[in-house]
Amino acid sequence: MKFSVLFRSNVVYVIIFLSLSSCSGYHFKNKNNPFMAYEIESISIPMFVNWSIVPNVSGPMTSNFINMLMNYSGLTIYSHEKTSADAILVGIISSKDKTRQVYKNKSYQATDGNLHESIRDRRDFYIPQETEIALTLRVLLIKNPLPHEYNGMVKNDADYIPDKSRVIFDEKMELNSTITRSILPNSGGKSGGEVNFTKSKKAQNDAILSLVDTATEKFKKEIIDAF
Repeated sequence: MKFSVLFRSNVVYVIIFLSLSSCSGYHFKNKNNPFMAYEIESISIPMFVNWSIVPNVSGPMTSNFINMLMNYSGLTIYSHEKTSADAILVGIISSKDKTRQVYKNKSYQATDGNLHESIRDRRDFYIPQETEIALTLRVLLIKNPLPHEYNGMVKNDADYIPDKSRVIFDEKMELNSTITRSILPNSGGKSGGEVNFTKSKKAQNDAILSLVDTATEKFKKEIIDAF
């Protein structure tokens, strides 16, 4: 009798848990190899190529993609070019050629008020405070890659496409992030200038990391989850 009551109670708890999960958005995520249907059990991921005018983006972008794909069971990831892998993931970062097309100023701060003393006898002007960065990421997964294909994509021609029969996907993603600068007056010596430089440098690094996170999330949702 006690066993029967306990069994029914456990069943009720399971039903409640499943009901709450379906209503609140919780779900069981599939962490199995998403490329098993293509007989891909190992992927080589060399450093993403940066053809853009934005520096220091390929390293963190490559690391994020590697870490994300390593979470799938049944899938071995090599963090370099390995010809014996079942497939190779190639990332190519690009941008417009002109700086003003890549870094677009969205808001400005005038050098009046407290800032006016910092510029001394110069006329007031406007300092860019928020700047949007725009990049494009091309990601390809190629089964049984050949050395000349990888070289053709990353060194010679941005539009080079290897044998299409072995291309699992070839996608482009538009990425945007915003740099928000710190603009403080010089209260004496170089203090304000040093703070502005340090904080603005950090803001630019944060914007790059935001681009990387956006790229990884878009890749997972729009490409990986589609398999």
